[in-house]
Amino acid sequence: MCKGLLDTKQVKGSTPLEVYVLRDNVRPLFGLESCLDLQQITLNNKVEQIGLSVDEVQETFTLVDEFPDVFKV
Repeated sequence: MCKGLLDTKQVKGSTPLEVYVLRDNVRPLFGLESCLDLQQITLNNKVEQIGLSVDEVQETFTLVDEFPDVFKV
């Protein structure tokens, strides 16, 4: 494995990315920082409710509670 810098050209200039070259036949992969630098993704700091209340999230369920007919003693 060797490491190097790749100068990427963009509309707003260029961004140097640290890249690793491997001998293995693997898919190329960009990390989070590189994707942010290249504006491929953006971070959204908004928290959204997905249908569960705080009380529901704090409750603990077990398989025995959820399927009592299967786990009859």
